[in-house]
Amino acid sequence: MLDWKEQLDSELQRLDELEDRIREKQSMIREQAQRKGRLSTQKAIQKIDCTFRPLKLNPDDSKLILHPIDYVVFNGMNTMGANQKIKNIILLDNKKSNSNSEITKSIRNTVEKGNYEWITIRVDEKGKIEIQN
Repeated sequence: MLDWKEQLDSELQRLDELEDRIREKQSMIREQAQRKGRLSTQKAIQKIDCTFRPLKLNPDDSKLILHPIDYVVFNGMNTMGANQKIKNIILLDNKKSNSNSEITKSIRNTVEKGNYEWITIRVDEKGKIEIQN
């Protein structure tokens, strides 16, 4: 027969084990809810996103410009894990919304001909501009 102290210790241990099981179940329920939430969000986005999803692009990889093109997409920028690298850069233009098609045609021709260059410019805290080579 257990004395009062042993009974109390036994009861406390039982309660600790019960709390651990409850925490595990809460954690599993949270993970399931997060998965369901992500899935329903993706489904909702697919219904309203007629720009990026049809092209299998991640909207988080895009930067809104609006003029003279609508977006610059750094394809792969927000990929999770070790494969995180930019696969390509896409100049994305929604023809329906762009009224100045001559400019976009000129941009397309410039890119196709390779008439572009990469310049890195650094601006320090004092506003001094330095062009990097």
